[in-house]
Amino acid sequence: MARPWQTLGESLGPFEKRMTPRVGWVEMTERTIHTMATLKIPTPLRPYTNGAAEVNVQGATVADVMLSLVGQYPALKQHLYAGESLRPFVNIFIGQDNIKDLQGLETAVAENAQLRLIPSIAGGRRVG
Repeated sequence: MARPWQTLGESLGPFEKRMTPRVGWVEMTERTIHTMATLKIPTPLRPYTNGAAEVNVQGATVADVMLSLVGQYPALKQHLYAGESLRPFVNIFIGQDNIKDLQGLETAVAENAQLRLIPSIAGGRRVG
């Protein structure tokens, strides 16, 4: 069985199945996933990307880009996903726009787009 990210960059035949982080196995129509983008990795997650601050990823949508990322660095998945869903504290920006304010994981990714992965930070000390 081919891993989901192995189909990135290839033409997918009609009704070929692939894994998406949001919905699991889905059937899809023929399309080519070829967009190359750069994803900036925050410092706390860099140990899982062998220290890389930026990663080249492929995908027509943010969901595809995230598949490309965890395909290259599988150790990241447990930090970004709860099961097959993106963890709520994980924020992904394209330029200045949070994808949560756009079409979420279905947001289109333009060629040479700059994406930023920004996990929310919580904690601290209560004053008073």
